[in-house]
Amino acid sequence: MTALHLALWNHGQMDIKTRGKIDSAQVVDTLLQAGAACHTEDRRSGKTALHFAVETGSLELTRLIVEKCGVPETLIDSKNFDRRTPLHVAVLLNTLSEDNKIDLVRYLISKGASKTAKDKDRMTPSSLVQASQTKLLEVFEDGVSSPSAVIYSDDDSYGSPGAPGGLLSP
Repeated sequence: MTALHLALWNHGQMDIKTRGKIDSAQVVDTLLQAGAACHTEDRRSGKTALHFAVETGSLELTRLIVEKCGVPETLIDSKNFDRRTPLHVAVLLNTLSEDNKIDLVRYLISKGASKTAKDKDRMTPSSLVQASQTKLLEVFEDGVSSPSAVIYSDDDSYGSPGAPGGLLSP
């Protein structure tokens, strides 16, 4: 775990009283200004700084990582060892109100996060949304891509159109 990962992870572990005394955004910003690498993956989980930022549930920290690190597809759609992108992680957060979760999800989508990326269980972010979260489901229905537009990474051969057993296989 890098210092940047640790700063983001600790933000999510602090109680609200302690969090009020420590400005995690300032710590993260200082680390980024000092050259902390945004794209480095945690060796135990495969998470990037963006995964950790999203896990905190903080839109402020998520924006800080995106703004300071840029949003190349390799970061916004980076996959951890469960093959989950930051958007998958945002949908699975159960510590946020639905409105805060919607804000986080909308922000990631506005920055180009793939709504069709699949995790190790072949689940897209929208398929992880609980049926009772109707407002969140609507976010995914806005401008939904057709099923043929599913995005696969280079190492996603089990679902690639031309791969054995893939979408085009008999």
